Amino acid sequence: MQVSQPKLIIDRTVPERISDFLSVLLLAGAAVLLALYWRDIPTEIPIHFNGRGEPDRYGGKAYIWMPMALACVVWIVLTLLERYPHVYNYFNLTESNRKNQYLNARMMINIMKSEIVLFFVCISAQIYVTARNYDFNLLAWGMPVFLLLLALILAFFINRARKL
Repeated sequence: MQVSQPKLIIDRTVPERISDFLSVLLLAGAAVLLALYWRDIPTEIPIHFNGRGEPDRYGGKAYIWMPMALACVVWIVLTLLERYPHVYNYFNLTESNRKNQYLNARMMINIMKSEIVLFFVCISAQIYVTARNYDFNLLAWGMPVFLLLLALILAFFINRARKL
């Protein structure tokens, strides 16, 4: 039987607010750029890339909005999840460190959210530059870097949680 953790009202920190602002700014800026350059996008664009970052499937140009839409959905879901740190699982939770554990977990979700948004925006950018025949491959190194950063973020915050 799982024990319900008490809810705490904890104000959002300045780094959380900055991270959210930059994520929204990045999404909005990318959406504006896509809208501005919409006429320049060919009717058929790459919609999937292999492990080397080379396109291996093509589709209609409206697909360029899919990574942006996924980024918005992920941002909204993780923003909602940030509001409920009391439902997360903790392995070192005590009455004395509860607030710090909640803050740590919330910050981990926040930073991961920003990285995921950045990655989806990069996917849209890669689709655009590939469709325009520019020789620039973000995805060849982007996926390993994304996964490494995600692992490092998790390791950092889990290690910090163990020390709280």
